[in-house]
Amino acid sequence: MKSWAKNNLFLLIPLFPIIFFLILTLPFWGEPPALDSMVIYREATQFSSGGIREIIASGVTIHPPLIYILTSLAFLLFGKNPLSFNLLGFLLFSIDVFLLFLISKRIFNFKFATTFILILFLNPFIIIHSIYPTNDFLILSLLIWILFFYLKGKKTVTSLLLAISILTKETAIIIILSFAFTIIINSYLKGSKKLIDIGQNLIIFIPSIITFISWRIFLKVMNTT
Repeated sequence: MKSWAKNNLFLLIPLFPIIFFLILTLPFWGEPPALDSMVIYREATQFSSGGIREIIASGVTIHPPLIYILTSLAFLLFGKNPLSFNLLGFLLFSIDVFLLFLISKRIFNFKFATTFILILFLNPFIIIHSIYPTNDFLILSLLIWILFFYLKGKKTVTSLLLAISILTKETAIIIILSFAFTIIINSYLKGSKKLIDIGQNLIIFIPSIITFISWRIFLKVMNTT
């Protein structure tokens, strides 16, 4: 048992913030959310019943629908109640912990990865936005997933996740721009100074551009913002 724990310590470390998260938040599971999360929960409930048109009909502005889609799936699996909302946040939180640990361990080292995830995921701000997930927390989750698959060299998955990130919140466009800038700099540092080489590396952003334009057209057609 000790030998297994020693050889698989990198799997055990991410469990600490997850266990802490459960201990700290379990008393609040099933309780109705408040503030921004309350708005998202209400709109997700409307989305699961009448689609995006019902949300538009109840207000002037609307965020992209990814958080509503994910929450509706949680409703479908676990019932239309706040507990399903909590379970969605917990699932995202758990995946994020493991992926960011692996990213940090790969780029830096085991000690840094351990310290980093403990500091980040024991942060009250992260915890509260996990138990009651918001668009901002979803952006953080997708950013972690994008980094993970980008470092793995999975361009197709990275491209898909970049496009999906557009459907979280308008400010997610910053993720696209930051990644594009990073790829240009990396290409230059690796000696790819030709525009055609840099252009080939930027192909993964085409689905994101199409998604962004499509969403803007949809808003225009629906006469909303």
